Amino acid sequence: MSEWRCGGHSIFLFIAVQMCLPEFALAQSQAVPPVLRPVLVEGKKASRMVLDQVKPEYPALALVNYIQGHVKVELQVARDGKVAHAHVVEGNPILAASALKAVPRWLYRPLVTPSGPSVFLTVVDLNLPLRRQISDSLPAQAERDLRRQIIPPEVIGRTT
Repeated sequence: MSEWRCGGHSIFLFIAVQMCLPEFALAQSQAVPPVLRPVLVEGKKASRMVLDQVKPEYPALALVNYIQGHVKVELQVARDGKVAHAHVVEGNPILAASALKAVPRWLYRPLVTPSGPSVFLTVVDLNLPLRRQISDSLPAQAERDLRRQIIPPEVIGRTT
């Protein structure tokens, strides 16, 4: 009797394997290609791939408080060249917020690998200097404009 039970289990196991085997073979034939990891691209090489780069706006709060500096942002660029994800690695939070508003509008030339266009990662160092903002607010030819505004006094002749 114990032999029959063992045999019954063997037959059941054999039938179960035979029923699952076609699904297993089908799953292997329709295997999804492996997901490729993003390629790490050095900053200089990535800067040569930029097609359109929107400059970050200088935050008014940073201008009033004389805050300037660098912001490092890690970018994940999709196969079509658009920035898919941006993450601040280092920098002042006020300046970083401005950088995070600008970088999603950047456009890169797609990275072409032997297997086709690929997603890539790069780190961008944005410089937000205070000096640039002050010079932008000055007129282009301030001295000439000043000479036009100041009228030297006329010398009045003596009346005797």
